Amino acid sequence: MQLLSLLKEMSLHPKNAEELKGLILQLAVQGKLTAKWRAENPNTEPASELLKRIEAEKQKLIADKKIKKEKPADTISTSDITFIFPEGWAPVRIQNISILKAGGDVPKSRFSKEKTTEYQVPIYANGEKNNGLYGFTDEPIITSPSLTVSGRGTIGFTVLRKEPFYPIVRLIVITPICELTDLEFLKLSIQATDFKKTGTSIPQLTVPMVKNKCIVVLPPLEEQKAIVEVVNQLFKEVEQLEELTKERIALKEDFLTSALNALTTSESTSTEWEFLKGQFSTFFTETSSVKKLRETILQLAVQGKLTSKWRAENPNTEPASELLKRIETEKQQLIANKKIKKEKPLPPISQDEIPYELPEGWEWCRFIHLNYDLHYGYTASAKDTFENVGLLRITDIQNNRVNWLTVPDCDIKEKDVPKYLLAENDILIARTGGTIGKSYIVKEIGERKAVFASYLIRAIPSKIAYAPYLKLFIESPTYWEQLYENSQGTGQPNVNATSLKGLVTPLPSMNEQKYIVQKVDALMVLCDELEQQIKISQTQIEQLMQSCLKEVFG
Repeated sequence: MQLLSLLKEMSLHPKNAEELKGLILQLAVQGKLTAKWRAENPNTEPASELLKRIEAEKQKLIADKKIKKEKPADTISTSDITFIFPEGWAPVRIQNISILKAGGDVPKSRFSKEKTTEYQVPIYANGEKNNGLYGFTDEPIITSPSLTVSGRGTIGFTVLRKEPFYPIVRLIVITPICELTDLEFLKLSIQATDFKKTGTSIPQLTVPMVKNKCIVVLPPLEEQKAIVEVVNQLFKEVEQLEELTKERIALKEDFLTSALNALTTSESTSTEWEFLKGQFSTFFTETSSVKKLRETILQLAVQGKLTSKWRAENPNTEPASELLKRIETEKQQLIANKKIKKEKPLPPISQDEIPYELPEGWEWCRFIHLNYDLHYGYTASAKDTFENVGLLRITDIQNNRVNWLTVPDCDIKEKDVPKYLLAENDILIARTGGTIGKSYIVKEIGERKAVFASYLIRAIPSKIAYAPYLKLFIESPTYWEQLYENSQGTGQPNVNATSLKGLVTPLPSMNEQKYIVQKVDALMVLCDELEQQIKISQTQIEQLMQSCLKEVFG
């Protein structure tokens, strides 16, 4: 059996554990786990004889008025069984081998949340929480070992109950007619049953539905016990592999976190960086770890730690202080020409605001110092046409791209267009919703005019500033940490034009900015490749799973 020889490989991702258990259940109830056992036990009493003895016991219980006579179950047709079962097995509806009943209400006078006497028995409800334990009572309804099946919530959740208990509503109880059916095998059969949802607004499972849908293909009694033993062993192996996988991932993530933290806190990163690059394919095997790598690359970039070699090779580059002077001179000229408005001065950057030391030639500045303006977008409704002035919305921005042909029109007065008209290198920042704080740099806008919606903030970079570097900064952890600091305990980053204007921004020289963007772009391509490798690996495992499914279901 291909599945059994590949359990370890298929357990490389924890999410596969439940799927593997589901496959094991299907293999078990189809007799594919015990072919060797059958070959070694050819003279076992067939299930057809077992069913005759169960039916005889049932008729005796009816005659003794211990159970009620029921309407005969529907005949099982060939279309009801989707697989070929082994010789000696026999299909039967669950109501022919067990007694089914629904739980009821427990009288308040006999209910307690905690156990108050040793004679009280547990009350069970539907669902997995606390294994369904709801409370305690002194009046058990079920005294024989039975199965309980959830009719609401986690539909089909099945538990074997060996001690007396009291079932309440939305819980279905299944008690074997006699000991000629192994209760643990019956549990496996129910767990392997695909209980379809009803057409009602609240999915539920009822006793009639279980009677109708649950068909058990019954093996000989001895083989039932053998199947349970094999399944328990395989489940144990899957759980051990799952636990080892979780531990492996946790250890790798701890190592990566330490290594990446070391990169962002070390004065010299060249040794650590070279070591980590050599371990990429080994340690970056989860999308979560690649996400951390991306964040670290951005943080190293705005700390100047990706370009120390470049600075050593370019000692005569104009420092950022001179760049800031030129930007300020340009802004003052534009104010004098009434092209932009004069901003209210922001306070100088205090020592407490500086998160880390910058390389020589870099400067800390406010975000507004590198932009002409930051302002909110235009309030309008989108139209179903795509010919006139477009209204760019957050939903139009996907994976840092915009299809400008599908940006819808809006009604806007001609006199309002210039204030909101988008241009190349404008930076848009979401200020509401699930994408709050995320950004987009306008590019490839084409000839069609477009404005931006009111739940976006636009930063208009100075012509002397380098917009791609500003975009890189507002993706970095330094940016996000400041947004969260401004959130004042809400847990949601606080994004408004005022807070954005005051962001403390690390600024290198213009040439170094360009080199940083170039280097980060190349490293992000590496991250893309790592993610693609992970997807290929996961796809291969999924294909392996599908191959096993095909083997099981034909």
